[in-house]
Amino acid sequence: MTGQAGYTSRNAAYDLRKLRGKHLADKPGRTRLYLISPSAARIISALLTLREHVIAPLLAGTADPRIRASPPLGPTSTGITRHYAWR
Repeated sequence: MTGQAGYTSRNAAYDLRKLRGKHLADKPGRTRLYLISPSAARIISALLTLREHVIAPLLAGTADPRIRASPPLGPTSTGITRHYAWR
């Protein structure tokens, strides 16, 4: 994930916890080492391929070009304004 702006060690820790929770990564004992089995590597690569090459283009094709993002909120906007900004 190097080279991705805003990706911190907290993000990496969260990602590792999610992989461990889904039994795709194992941490033997009290080491800093994480092990990925060959079957887990196949599952991870399949999920990434689906996300990048199937789901993302489908979602991009369904977006309505007439809908534009609302203007940026200023520092004087109230909480209620921020709540309804994307509706």
